Amino acid sequence: MSRALSAEELPEGAPFDLAAVMRSALDFFARGRLPDMTPGADGTPQDFLAARLAPVLGRVDGTAGPQAGRDADVPVWLRAHGEIGAAAGALGRQQIGQALDHLEEAIEAMAALTDRGADQASAEHGLSQFEGDIRTIVELILCNVELRDVAPRLPEYLRAAQESVRELQAGRLPGELPAVDRSLVGPDVDRAAELLERGRGLLLTRRIEARADLGELRSQHPGLAEEFERLTAQIEARPQTSAPGDAEWARLAGLRASRALDDLVRDIRTRPGFEGFLRPLTAGELKGLAADGPVVVLNHGGKRYCHALVVTDRTITALPLEATVEEVTDKSRELREAVDAINTQGGSRPSPLQLVAAGNTVRRTLDWTWHKIVRPVLEAVGCAGTVPADTEWPRIWWVPTGAFGALPLHAAECRSPDCAPDGCGAALDAVVSSYVQGCRPWRTPGTARGSAAPPNTAGPCWSPRPRTSCPGVVGAADYAAGLLGAHRTLIGPQATRDVVLGALHEASWAHFGCHAATDPSEPSGALLHLPSGEQVSVREICQVRPRAARLAFLAACGTARTTEHLSDEAVHITSSFLLAGFPTAVGTLWKIDSTHADQATTTTGGTTCPPSADSGVG
Repeated sequence: MSRALSAEELPEGAPFDLAAVMRSALDFFARGRLPDMTPGADGTPQDFLAARLAPVLGRVDGTAGPQAGRDADVPVWLRAHGEIGAAAGALGRQQIGQALDHLEEAIEAMAALTDRGADQASAEHGLSQFEGDIRTIVELILCNVELRDVAPRLPEYLRAAQESVRELQAGRLPGELPAVDRSLVGPDVDRAAELLERGRGLLLTRRIEARADLGELRSQHPGLAEEFERLTAQIEARPQTSAPGDAEWARLAGLRASRALDDLVRDIRTRPGFEGFLRPLTAGELKGLAADGPVVVLNHGGKRYCHALVVTDRTITALPLEATVEEVTDKSRELREAVDAINTQGGSRPSPLQLVAAGNTVRRTLDWTWHKIVRPVLEAVGCAGTVPADTEWPRIWWVPTGAFGALPLHAAECRSPDCAPDGCGAALDAVVSSYVQGCRPWRTPGTARGSAAPPNTAGPCWSPRPRTSCPGVVGAADYAAGLLGAHRTLIGPQATRDVVLGALHEASWAHFGCHAATDPSEPSGALLHLPSGEQVSVREICQVRPRAARLAFLAACGTARTTEHLSDEAVHITSSFLLAGFPTAVGTLWKIDSTHADQATTTTGGTTCPPSADSGVG
């Protein structure tokens, strides 16, 4: 303690009393009491810890603005907590603009927890303290906007209702009541969408920044581009030996390089034409991404209300959903439990009656998802109906947050005769759905670093074991290899960890048919189990540098399955291939058997893969 609070490291003029510091620390951390904020003769708090907490507490009680929190002596985790609390406090006073300012500061502080030089596990642990906080503040902001903008529309509705009552009393049939339009647009909605996007996938963003397209920078400022590449390479370097202390020295070197890279990025932004270098997406840029179809961000709030932020090339609209936060959470849990029960094998397999019940749960969940989430969104964008023959299919990109990530939005459907003879619709009949981990990774694909794949570039396919095991997966791998013109299929012991990682550097198309496992407590601990008996982790896949990547097809169990822990970071096996540089990756939300893997490969391969080996790889 005496070293950490030595006189040389104290702010100029700050009094130092070790006993007082210890008392305040115990009160604050152990007993939950805030330090005495009584100012001394010079107007500053007499206690050192109180002096350090003063900016944070001032923002919480509304006496200081967001700029007061940019104090290097305040830990970033404390600053982030303070800004989240200040945003909630501002909303209690209906100050939407100030709440947005505080939320932006909170996201800045949270991003500092994902320091490029820190290890993945530490960054995940730091961010776990804020799981759902940003979504909750966005929920409250949108509720305040609705209260402000929709309330003036209610008197007209009430007058129409009163007129309908008078018509009934007079014995006449009243006209149809006007619908209350609850959709929200405007600058506050645009900024809320910006911040929701900016606060998601912070770990992904850090990795994407290290792989920025430097073509323009290299042509105008080659020295800056070279320094950027040198620092990013130093950050991602790993110790070459396992000698004592090597890992710690490497970590410290990475942290120093990260600080230097931050300074370099600020320097680059001062150069003409590079003011937006590695900056977050603006509302205008979000709209630009929706040129080929709407992008729908589903916000799973922390209180009660869920919203769909529908981004088109012209507007960003917030749609309140009928589904509540608790309902989405419950439906996601019920679906996972039902699917896990259906996929259970051996002595633990449920009885036939239990399997029937699990199947009914899946169907009810798909029906509920269609009525409460998907159909309202598709109706808002004008594409809820069945697509006529010989008509181009509309596209939609889903960006689920929180528990929405466990729902198969693309498969939502109603087949109930209570709605219509054959049900009232299905997402698969109306749109082509894709999932996006975040808009920023989408805007900055890894392929920007390279050119199109040269003809006949070989990319291997993997199957789990010799042909006597999992015949469906082996058949799928053989089909993909033939379709893509792959030079080889790695089966059994051939698919070692080193061979697989080495092949990924050159592969444009990669097909995996193997087992996978996720770690609910550590998202980045997800593993692909290779046929050789070795494993490949999410971290190792992220470090791959494919030369001309196109597609990764993962016919393995739960490769796109998120955990409730850090759900908005979208850290799973499928996203790791996106980070590695594959612009498209196909994964699974739950376990699949070999027969389904074969069927999915055959169906998908015929529509997404090139027609011959001369135009693609596998």
